[in-house]
Amino acid sequence: MDRNSKIGIVYTDFALFGEKSKVRYSTFPLEWQGEIKRKYFYIIHFPDFAPNKIEEFKKRNFMHGSSLFRKQSFENVGGYEEKKNIPEDHFFFYKIIQKGWDAYHVSLPLLEYRQHSNFQANIQFQRKTRFERTVKKRFQGFLKNPVYTTLKWSKKFFSKFFKS
Repeated sequence: MDRNSKIGIVYTDFALFGEKSKVRYSTFPLEWQGEIKRKYFYIIHFPDFAPNKIEEFKKRNFMHGSSLFRKQSFENVGGYEEKKNIPEDHFFFYKIIQKGWDAYHVSLPLLEYRQHSNFQANIQFQRKTRFERTVKKRFQGFLKNPVYTTLKWSKKFFSKFFKS
């Protein structure tokens, strides 16, 4: 960060460990899943940041909450904000990038992260997001026209039992 004043965030890869680490590891995209060391440390390799990855970053956070950020970038965006449906570190880093700051990826697992339970905020958020996507995908036609879709479904369903 000292060598480049345009860098507002520095993030690293990390190593998951603990009893829930294997399950958590499997939720990351395959291209991020790195080696498993000593059957205990599950390495996650995040992608390098580039300005053309802003939209990708907006959809999926690849800068963890233990990333470093420059004080000026923090002040430039007004610090952290609590948003209801977005983890605060993701929104915070997104604001920094939107303001024109660069992010730098150190491709070493410098953070060791214990996944304690399935009730941590990051896990709950991912479950909620996955659930919402599944509902949207499966019920997309129904949500557009619930009456028509229900009638169409009912007709198909009951025609199996009441053939004339």
